[in-house]
Amino acid sequence: MRYLPFLSLLFGCDVLQEKLEDIEDITNGFVAGGIYLGVEEMSSPYFDISETEFGNNANLTLYLASADISNELSANPISRADVLFSAGTMEDLPIVESGESGAYVATSENGLLYAEGEVATLDITHAQVPHQLSISVPFAPEFTLPSSHTLGTNITIDLTGQEFYETIVVVIRADTGEVTYEKRPNDVESLYEFAHPGGVTLSDEVDYVTSVEIPAQAFPNNNIYVVALAGVRSSGPSEMIDVNPLLSSFISGKFNIEEFCVPSCEELSQIPQ
Repeated sequence: MRYLPFLSLLFGCDVLQEKLEDIEDITNGFVAGGIYLGVEEMSSPYFDISETEFGNNANLTLYLASADISNELSANPISRADVLFSAGTMEDLPIVESGESGAYVATSENGLLYAEGEVATLDITHAQVPHQLSISVPFAPEFTLPSSHTLGTNITIDLTGQEFYETIVVVIRADTGEVTYEKRPNDVESLYEFAHPGGVTLSDEVDYVTSVEIPAQAFPNNNIYVVALAGVRSSGPSEMIDVNPLLSSFISGKFNIEEFCVPSCEELSQIPQ
């Protein structure tokens, strides 16, 4: 440490400490990626939501992995961690490791609730070292779908003024349950890419989403579809403790689900078989 006196003169003691803390954060090899989702209550004469993948009205998945100093995610999942989740009326709900190594999962079947408007916290302990991620949990987006639709055209949904960082979209054909379109993370790599577009975290220099476009191929034929849209918020480095802030993330959103008829509900006398 013979260079410390010189560095102290160059930066000053306070600035030097900040530099050392920055270096420590960046080289932290503990990577945590969490996604916490809810589902707004809804009813439809055309389908039973409980029969879709949105039957659980809350779910949480946390991926834990190690990374080297290059800040590249390694193929080293972190198992046997103790994970507790707290938000609103929930305190220290255990999030247990699933059959996939390094993936910790809970749903409403395990007592998980979606605590909109609250601060949600993941407390993680591995090898007796504590880590933490927190996020302010967003409400579901408010939007209106077109009352009619022509095959071969996109639809655009207005989200102006709702201050979401990103969106997750899933479109399901109501009669078969087939997913015809999705924009969402499904594993640790896609979660990183979703939460760090262009290598920058969603919470940095936020440019709020004002609209989302669903492509024409999401609606391949005259039918009834389930359109699920969640507006997403993301935690920032200040809401992370002892994790790699460049690679880690905690995102959250609540699905608003609506039926969407092509060409229109009035023109569909029954769900096509």
